[in-house]
Amino acid sequence: MIDPTLGEKTVEVPVVPVAATAVIPSVKVTVIGDKPSTTVIDMPGNHPNIVQTVITPLVAIVVRFAFMFVKSLLGYLTISMVPPGNNPVLLAMHGMDFYHLLLTGIGLSVAPTAYDLLQSLVTILGKLEQKYPVASGSV
Repeated sequence: MIDPTLGEKTVEVPVVPVAATAVIPSVKVTVIGDKPSTTVIDMPGNHPNIVQTVITPLVAIVVRFAFMFVKSLLGYLTISMVPPGNNPVLLAMHGMDFYHLLLTGIGLSVAPTAYDLLQSLVTILGKLEQKYPVASGSV
């Protein structure tokens, strides 16, 4: 086809429709249970599949303990990078080399981690109490 206004030859190309398939990532759910396992639940249609991972209570406690410990340690090390100004605590922290700063951070990270461990134990024991009410005497 020739466009008279431009004096150029244009060619029409048919557009072939392509079916687009959207890949929906699976939804991952982790629960605490008796036996470790992984189950994939296939959902119909365009809904994402569900991947359920069951972990033991001990694994859950260890993971939460390690997460809280590292988070507390990084928080302490981050505070040590703040300019001290007139704060005597920050002035003392700036006087340490990294090794002693790390040892102090490890020592100070134990308290919030222990508190989080106790909270985790209360949560798990509460769930066990609901599961076995006769054993705890709350019938």
